[in-house]
Amino acid sequence: MSKLSYKVIMREFKSRLKKLGISYARLAKTLNIPESTLKKWVNAPDGSFNRISLIAEALGTPLEVILKSINEQNLLTFTMNKDQQALFSKNRTAFDVYWLLVYERKTLDEVMSTLKISGADLKSILFKLDRVNLLIVGAMDKVKIPRMIPIRWVFQGPFMESLKKEWIEGIVKSTVNLQFFQLTAASREELYKELNMLEEKFARRTIMELSGDSKKLTQIRYLSASAPGSFVRNET
Repeated sequence: MSKLSYKVIMREFKSRLKKLGISYARLAKTLNIPESTLKKWVNAPDGSFNRISLIAEALGTPLEVILKSINEQNLLTFTMNKDQQALFSKNRTAFDVYWLLVYERKTLDEVMSTLKISGADLKSILFKLDRVNLLIVGAMDKVKIPRMIPIRWVFQGPFMESLKKEWIEGIVKSTVNLQFFQLTAASREELYKELNMLEEKFARRTIMELSGDSKKLTQIRYLSASAPGSFVRNET
């Protein structure tokens, strides 16, 4: 089994264990293996299909149900609260750190190199991100990054509005495809539905492919928008 598939499935297993309140010790006992072995299975970068099937069976959930659950994750709407936006409005580097760590999954060393900031500056920003609940700085300054989930950004609030403007300006300077349609209300809703499904599909794929070889990834900024009206200017 590929590293990508195995890691994504094991992440789903971890989530299910937490929701069900099942400990590793209890699951290991069901599987009749040492707890240490189970932890190695779950945290390994790769593993066999048989291993995955055994865990699914022990959880009482058919593997096909788990795979379907992974493939059908819906996009969750996301925006930032007032404290988070206030931090980023005041300190744009803090947003850049947050973005690189959470969405591009860069290491701390890579963040410092990309942004050309010192370890002390990075540490200060990490604690600020912790205070506004965007990540967790634990013992020995170990940083816990939120689990990646497919999201749809909601641009509400001053910083989010400025970010939207910045991103749109950056995108329209590159290749832009602009189309004109004349559709019934039913067809219009079908168009929106199809676009949403496409976005969800590739948002999920982004999460999965981040588990693979990062050197093979290409960064893409995608914008979808619509507005009523023609291309003809209204001179009245």
